[in-house]
Amino acid sequence: MISFGFIFNNLYFLWQCPTTIVPFFGDQPFWGERVHDRRVGPPPIPVDEFSLPKLIEAINFMLDPKVNKNLISLKFCVSAK
Repeated sequence: MISFGFIFNNLYFLWQCPTTIVPFFGDQPFWGERVHDRRVGPPPIPVDEFSLPKLIEAINFMLDPKVNKNLISLKFCVSAK
C-alpha cells in the first residue's frame, strides 16, 4: 500500500487491508505510528532503514490473523464516523 495520508489510510482500513508505512516526508511518521498503535500494521520502516529482512518482517506481521481481527474492529469505528 502506498500511503497518501489520512483519507487513504481510512479507505484501506474500510477495505480491511493491513498496511506498512515507509515514511519519507511530512506527516507519514505520525501516521505510521498510529497504524502500528492500532495493531493494523507493523512499525513504520524509515526509508533510510528499509531492507529485505524488515520488509519480510512487516509482511509476516500483516499476515497474522490478529491483524485482520483488529482491522475488522477498526472498520466499524471508521465507518461509524
